[in-house]
Amino acid sequence: MKAMKTARAIGEIDEKFIEEAAPGKRITVKMFPWKATAIAACLALVICIGAMAVLFGRFDIQTAANSESSSQTDSSNADANSKSADSQTKWEKKVITPDDQSKPDIAIEKQWDSMTASEKFSEIKQPFNYGNRITYYSTDANIEKTKIGSLLYNCMLESFDSSKGQAHHALAEVYEIMGVSRDVAVAVNLIEGDKVDSIYDKYSGSYQEIREHVNNISNDNYFVYISTEFRADTLYSFALCTGLNNVDDTKYPVAYYHEKGSNKTIEFEGIDKKMIRDLLFSDGANNKEITDADEFLTKGEHRTIMSLSVSIETIGIKNKSISITEDGYLWTNILSTARVYNIGKAKAEKIVNYIIGTCKGYELVNDSSDSSAASAE
Repeated sequence: MKAMKTARAIGEIDEKFIEEAAPGKRITVKMFPWKATAIAACLALVICIGAMAVLFGRFDIQTAANSESSSQTDSSNADANSKSADSQTKWEKKVITPDDQSKPDIAIEKQWDSMTASEKFSEIKQPFNYGNRITYYSTDANIEKTKIGSLLYNCMLESFDSSKGQAHHALAEVYEIMGVSRDVAVAVNLIEGDKVDSIYDKYSGSYQEIREHVNNISNDNYFVYISTEFRADTLYSFALCTGLNNVDDTKYPVAYYHEKGSNKTIEFEGIDKKMIRDLLFSDGANNKEITDADEFLTKGEHRTIMSLSVSIETIGIKNKSISITEDGYLWTNILSTARVYNIGKAKAEKIVNYIIGTCKGYELVNDSSDSSAASAE
């Protein structure tokens, strides 16, 4: 569970705790006089590069003639990863205020009778005869019966009420979730209560024997349980198994751009789910997983330039993060543990440029700053 350390650190996406962008190194290109023929060749090359940049969504590229003249005065502004966004110096201000989520949480232990069934029985492990003994953890999210697939297995669960020093038991019916790999998540129907406990204490038998004595008890509440240890070799496989590629079930409510060379954070709304899906996963089979996510995220300088909030409603995933780094990596905490994929700088740039070029952006201003000055602008 090494990756759990990273998961606790990154948590859920929150605009008040977004990583501040660190200024990068400035690259200065020295200019030398050339012969007339060389100048003509260079000009042709500049025009070619400008055309290619437009094809890749570089919406702010200047004409070749302007690029040639401006490069002599400030060639350092040709940073390929941030030029399109950082050239926009004016953003409409959006004042944000602290809320209760920014305050330290006070842990309040729930009493047994006030817990949901999935809170009482928060962990399920596959039976010994079923396979690789996957452990699933409750999200306490309900799932519609129409999204439930075939029955996988039945099992007995046991939990403990520490306040009363009493063991409790539940009958668990474990089902597939349509469109989601069983290695990622399952749907669980739980039947629990005093009657189940009394029958278990009396018979201490198998699921089938106990179920016969409570066959008149039914429950239409199905809960989602996920495996935090699921791994996928490629980004495409990860999206396919988690349902992240399902545009009907996935939401991207906001994205945050971390402007290079400043402490500005720009929030974007109106993100097209299908466009993001296509940009993220069109070449996902070639985007390999970095096996040691903890080491990757804690070592080296991988500056995050764009963070997308993401929710997958079917499996109870809400307000998690997909982050794009300047050097072409994608990392996410969708399954509560970090996963990192190498998507390349070209794809990272396309995603960033699409959001900046088509979505409405606001510069976030904390209410402790001069909000009156911000509104005046």
